[in-house]
Amino acid sequence: DIPALTADGKSNADGVCGNGTKAAIKKFQKEKVGIAAPDGRIDPGGKTWKALIAFKKPPADTTQPARLTPATFAKIKQTFPDGFTVAIYLDYDKTGRPAKDANNAEFPRAATAYAKFFSAVGIDATGNVAMGLPIAVKNLDQISAAIHALHAVMNKEHVRSTNVSTPVPPPFTKIKVLALFAHGQPYGLNLLGIGVYNLRMDSPAALTKMQAFFGGIRSALTTDVHANLFACHAGRETDKTEPQGIWYLEDADKQDGSSSFAATLAAELGKDSSVYAHLSAGHTVDNYSARVFGKQAGKD
Repeated sequence: DIPALTADGKSNADGVCGNGTKAAIKKFQKEKVGIAAPDGRIDPGGKTWKALIAFKKPPADTTQPARLTPATFAKIKQTFPDGFTVAIYLDYDKTGRPAKDANNAEFPRAATAYAKFFSAVGIDATGNVAMGLPIAVKNLDQISAAIHALHAVMNKEHVRSTNVSTPVPPPFTKIKVLALFAHGQPYGLNLLGIGVYNLRMDSPAALTKMQAFFGGIRSALTTDVHANLFACHAGRETDKTEPQGIWYLEDADKQDGSSSFAATLAAELGKDSSVYAHLSAGHTVDNYSARVFGKQAGKD
């Protein structure tokens, strides 16, 4: 917990592996590597060494104004004239259990691949808006903050570049494709932490919270927004009439998913929106079946 800089702005690093450094290593081993009895050593090629190499910088503070260069703005506008794509994944905390951590590691991996392939617009660790980046979040507030930050900076640059402010921002300043990568169930999404499904529709209180969340970000989305839910079961019936493993059309076609989280979300987003959601377990890699709700339902 020693600050990186002294009171007069100089570095606190002294080049010595003293008690402070060893304490920091032990803290990292315990909290980030999952070592129950940390030894304060970083052996070349060892578990701590590999964790440090793979350790990512924290995501940008999306509560602060994002920075957008004119060149990046022009590229986003040209690529997405009807609204841009965003890929958001839940950066779940480490549990210290390899199986669970490997399970969670799929979300940043899949979101990164998706963002690169679809040129998703994100915010890097320094606060700069860029294309081909996913956005890592820890909770609903960070999702909302990231979405509003991107919409606000796009609209600000639009006004600056044209010197024209319109009551309704043009579509290219808004999000048309919102891809969410997280754990899911037929009744909702885990957008907080391990085992915490905090965005759901299976009770009046939960539905009100869900409506408030999407109502809060609605102004930053296009009217024909497409929500891609890369989450287990989110398109499956919640009334227990549909088995847990739906892999084939002849099984899935017996139901319409009308009691699912995805169906409720499509209704909440409006008649011109579409929601795509999985029917089975398997997260993003081993999940082969999905339903489409809203305007595009039945067209694919």
